[in-house]
Parts: sequence; structure tokens; C-alpha cells
Amino acid sequence: MMKLHLRMYDIVNINLSSKPDWLYDKSPYGKVPALELETGDVLYESLIIVDYLDERYHQHQLHAKDPLQKAKDRLLIEQFNR
Repeated sequence: MMKLHLRMYDIVNINLSSKPDWLYDKSPYGKVPALELETGDVLYESLIIVDYLDERYHQHQLHAKDPLQKAKDRLLIEQFNR
């Protein structure tokens, strides 16, 4: 039996030097990425979005499974966030 997975999403590209006003309604700091869920809830921090997606869709993990590698990846991301 074959499973059919439908993915419904829209990608919206944002000009970071001229952010649209509506972005601040979704992401209070105007940060990208932002993920708006079917419920209308919005997540807008990269690591929070990845954590949500990993827990929601177990079959396609974004974080490393190895705890040490996951920690190193987070350290690298924190360096870029500065």
C-alpha cells in the first residue's frame, strides 16, 4: 500500500532591506524565517521552528540524532545569531 503525503504550503520571499509591514504582525522582531501554522499560530525563531518540525514530523528529522553533534550545531547557530 502506498501512502500519499500532501504538502500544502506557500513560500514568501522577503526583501530584508525593505521588510513589509505585515511581517511584523507575524514576527514581532521582523525576523525570518517565520512559520504560520494551519491554526493561525506563528513560530518565528529558527531553532524553535526546527524543534517544532522535528517533534511534529518524526520521519524527517532536521536536528542531528547524536547529542554531541546537536549541541555543536546549536553552538554554531548561536555564533551566527550574534
